[in-house]
Amino acid sequence: MDILCSWGLGTTASCSLCLNGVETHEHLFFSCPYSKEVWQVVLSKNHITRSALGLLGEIDWVCSRMSGASIRCRVYKLSLAASIYWIWRERNNRVFQGKSLPAPLLSSHIIAEVRACLYSWRGLQRTDEARLMSVVWGLSSRIFSS
Repeated sequence: MDILCSWGLGTTASCSLCLNGVETHEHLFFSCPYSKEVWQVVLSKNHITRSALGLLGEIDWVCSRMSGASIRCRVYKLSLAASIYWIWRERNNRVFQGKSLPAPLLSSHIIAEVRACLYSWRGLQRTDEARLMSVVWGLSSRIFSS
């Protein structure tokens, strides 16, 4: 986006989601009011009580606090990837198809996708952290090893 605009390749400089800000990566994914609303839902679902930190801030935060292989770390990384994907997809749907979703509906798509991925996990140990994750995300005990 940032580079395409600088090359003059027919993209608009205004944000496709809020129609106000300049559509940079930072704005589109983290500063845009639409994206902020989505992030609040996703962060809350992960029991993270802060606002989105921006692109570099989120990367730093993940590297410093979510660098392990715990269930919580894996679920947050999955949530982060799904959020970026769905926000980008929403942007493209608006630009190329003229279709849009309200932020709460996009958030529900992200939560549903993460939940579906979590259901594919099998053989998890029944730790307190894993049990909490299964309750928060509404998963059955099938994900746990016997």
